[in-house]
Amino acid sequence: MSLKLKLWQKIAIIFSFAWALGMSVYLYSGFNSVATEAGKLTYQDCIVEQQKLNNQNLSICSTEQSDTRQMVLAPQWKNIAVLSIFPAILFWGFAYAFMRMVSMIRKSKSI
Repeated sequence: MSLKLKLWQKIAIIFSFAWALGMSVYLYSGFNSVATEAGKLTYQDCIVEQQKLNNQNLSICSTEQSDTRQMVLAPQWKNIAVLSIFPAILFWGFAYAFMRMVSMIRKSKSI
């Protein structure tokens, strides 16, 4: 079975792939910077608390920083996937519906 694509379909496939990849990287970068900043703030708060307690063990703060970063970033993977892929799915759904409508109009005019 041979699948021949029209030029616009080839371009749309390339654009869809580029969109999904580019948007994933863009969103991850944004969410990662927010998570890293949250981790830094947690680390700074922890250092202040440890200094108040006269505790010199700052490994606790590093662990809290890492945990906070992961807690902020972990639920964002679903958002990244949805926001990266959903627009491409919508585009292909509208393209299919449009092409189907054009085909039906052409058939009705030829009758």
